[in-house]
Amino acid sequence: MEAAKRYGVFAVAAVVGLAGLALGEYALLAWMASAVLFCLAITLLAPRWGVLSTALLGLVSSGYLFQRKLDTSGASICNVSSTINCDVVNSSPASMAFGLPIALLGTAFFLGVAAASFMTPSKETRLYQPVAIFGALGTLYSVYLGYQAYLIGAVCVMCMTIYACNVLLIVAGVLGSKEEVGSFADGLAEIPKSSGWMVVAAVYVVVVLLGQSYWKSHAHPDAAALLSQPRPTAPAPGQPTPTPTPAPQGGMEPNLYASPGGPVALEGDEPVLGNPNGKYQIVEYADFMCPHCAQAFPLMHQLVEQNPEVGVHFRVFALTGECNPTTGPGNHPERCRAAMAAHCAHEQGKFWDYAGLLFMNQHQMGDELFAAAAQQLNLDFDKFSTCMTQPSTLEQVQRDGVAGGALQIYGTPSFFVKGVVGDGWVESCAGPYGAVRLVLAATDGETIPPNDLPRCPTE
Repeated sequence: MEAAKRYGVFAVAAVVGLAGLALGEYALLAWMASAVLFCLAITLLAPRWGVLSTALLGLVSSGYLFQRKLDTSGASICNVSSTINCDVVNSSPASMAFGLPIALLGTAFFLGVAAASFMTPSKETRLYQPVAIFGALGTLYSVYLGYQAYLIGAVCVMCMTIYACNVLLIVAGVLGSKEEVGSFADGLAEIPKSSGWMVVAAVYVVVVLLGQSYWKSHAHPDAAALLSQPRPTAPAPGQPTPTPTPAPQGGMEPNLYASPGGPVALEGDEPVLGNPNGKYQIVEYADFMCPHCAQAFPLMHQLVEQNPEVGVHFRVFALTGECNPTTGPGNHPERCRAAMAAHCAHEQGKFWDYAGLLFMNQHQMGDELFAAAAQQLNLDFDKFSTCMTQPSTLEQVQRDGVAGGALQIYGTPSFFVKGVVGDGWVESCAGPYGAVRLVLAATDGETIPPNDLPRCPTE
């Protein structure tokens, strides 16, 4: 009986982990839950090793999210559907604090706790009390981040694992304090002077400072910054042609583009921004509740304003199976309704204005917003309402999804560019930045090197 109490959590963790083998694309949820349960079981047996194992699990989860911040190409390993989607949460405004990714701060914290766990617990080191305090602070912030994820309408598996790790650190800290100093409340005033506190704080500060430098030097270039650079102008009559803008040191970034996963099909009635017959054509697939899509929207406008030879064709790729047969099941009908509403606005010649209102109000997505946006743009509301009920409107959204599925799209926004490499289409492997970079390189006369990638990476 005593053995069952001591080791029962291990058995449950093993069962949950094995269940993941039968869950297909949902396996990661079971495996991360199993990892959390294993950390809990270790904590109940030996708090010190529970602190270390929990810190390592949190470190891996935070480190992965930070890596995804640095490299947004492809899709995250924990993107299962529109609801269970790490990239949606990890690209939201709430994923940043003080100009740094929250994932970096989490990485620094868990690394500090892991380092402190190697000290021998004693009244001098006071390992457990700082761990519990820092875990409590992390848990409070986790509540805020969880609320932000609720507003976004998505769940991040790695984030949830981190939240659980913060709670486990509280448990380990309280249990360990009984062994170390008698109780958690004993000698609280001495905690800031303890070596446990100092090790966690010192490692945290050092890692954040180093991470900040790394973030600024290795984060993917900003398309907005690229567009703000001066562009070469045509020479005055009789003046010599200026030397083309030189490529950045080292030439164009590697792996910036690849062959599409299928045919880039257009029906001919898609909303087009700019010149539909221009030399450079871009097809963008986007979801109206995707934060990255909202960020890309003004960039495409700026690109078109700067280059009269660019045309941007917009197609919807709703991240829910309710109106996109190529994605997994979802429970966000507002994604479908938003796509339908934008299509109805397009029928009245107001797509781009309407889409802009949707992207600016992603947290308020719903029929009330759709109606208010239509009225603000002075659309014929009876015609708009009728359009929203027509089967053909939903069918259009579904056709866009099928076209995107044929291209093997894994996330949004996805960009395909024509006119920059030969006569065919290429897929941007760096989102809007890649699309902008390719077009500007071509217009500036910069040599675009061949690319050996058969496809853009998906992980």
